[in-house]
Amino acid sequence: ENLTFDLAHDEEPKQREWLWFEGDADIVTSTPDMFPKFLEQIVDRGTIPFDRIVIDESHLFNNPTGKRGLSLLAIAERVPVWLLSGTPTPNGAIDAFVPGRIASNGAAFWEGDFHAWRNRHFEKVSKFVWRPKSGSDAEIRNKLAKCGTSVSLDAVESGVPSAVYLEHPFAWGDYHRQRIEHLF
Repeated sequence: ENLTFDLAHDEEPKQREWLWFEGDADIVTSTPDMFPKFLEQIVDRGTIPFDRIVIDESHLFNNPTGKRGLSLLAIAERVPVWLLSGTPTPNGAIDAFVPGRIASNGAAFWEGDFHAWRNRHFEKVSKFVWRPKSGSDAEIRNKLAKCGTSVSLDAVESGVPSAVYLEHPFAWGDYHRQRIEHLF
């Protein structure tokens, strides 16, 4: 199948909105900072222009009370979201709430808001420091493993799993081909 795409993050706000909602590209790229604005436009227009959202560097959305995290949680209730990240939990298991809730489609383990979940699975050590309650770290990792793929640092040190290559050819427009070739 020949896929087309547009780079919304290169455009001014009006053109970006046009690409999101009126454009005919199969894939539209954006930056994490634009995601809350994208959600606002979805609410204003009452429509989601895509059949799925793919978030690369999803650790940038780990704050469940920040604009990005709240936007992602809201959109994930209405359209499938795929999360990719080389650093899914930079602060440990406490960062697992947003990706866990999304990847599990809101399974019971991730119920409630972030504060209720945190209070169930963590104990406060100081003003800004929380540590997992006994057994919670393993339980959180187990729940994540059921709804996603993860490679631990220990596994990487003993050898990274073999790559899986999939071919999905698509046609690049001249403009986009030039933009990509410019990177190399």
